[in-house]
Amino acid sequence: MPTQAFIGLRDMLVDRGVLRDTRFMPPAEQLAIFMRVIAQTDSYRSVCEFFQYSLETVSQNFRQVLQGVLALRDDFIVLPNVSSPYHPHIRNNSHFYPYFNFRNRVHRRYESPQELYNHRHAQLRNIVERTFGILKKRFKVLTDIKPFPFSIQADIVLACCILHNYIGRNHGHDTYFNMHEADTEHDEILDDDAEDDDPTTHISTSEQRR
Repeated sequence: MPTQAFIGLRDMLVDRGVLRDTRFMPPAEQLAIFMRVIAQTDSYRSVCEFFQYSLETVSQNFRQVLQGVLALRDDFIVLPNVSSPYHPHIRNNSHFYPYFNFRNRVHRRYESPQELYNHRHAQLRNIVERTFGILKKRFKVLTDIKPFPFSIQADIVLACCILHNYIGRNHGHDTYFNMHEADTEHDEILDDDAEDDDPTTHISTSEQRR
């Protein structure tokens, strides 16, 4: 995480009362411990040795900061809608804007609802796999998650998504964001034909005669 991103996140969590300065551990160190756990594959004991705190202190601090990051979910995980502004990657790319409303509309038809389903499923799978690939490169804990309870594991995944979006929104795209840009430009040329939403419009002539 860039230094400015770290400082900004610390200030945000302090302002919201999640991180508080204590006699033994300042807010920056509290956040640093949390980031060390999710960004590396170090064991808890290695983290304790690195920061010179007890296992109990590190564990308690990790869970506290985790809940604080989760409290940011409504700010950094928001589903787009029709009134959402165009993403800069779309707006500033001549491959997409202002033509993206007409992407691949040139008489693309499917022979059956199953073919349309397979096409949509493949698109979604590519996006999900790429997303987790980027997250796992940034947050090593996702590749070798520690023996947390399942609920904590789920919270860690959500926290990683929140932090990923926070960095991208406030501090620009970095290596991890851009590593799959070429693939993204290819895969984002998706069908945007409104008729695609209704598989019955793509039933072949022979099927319509039945």
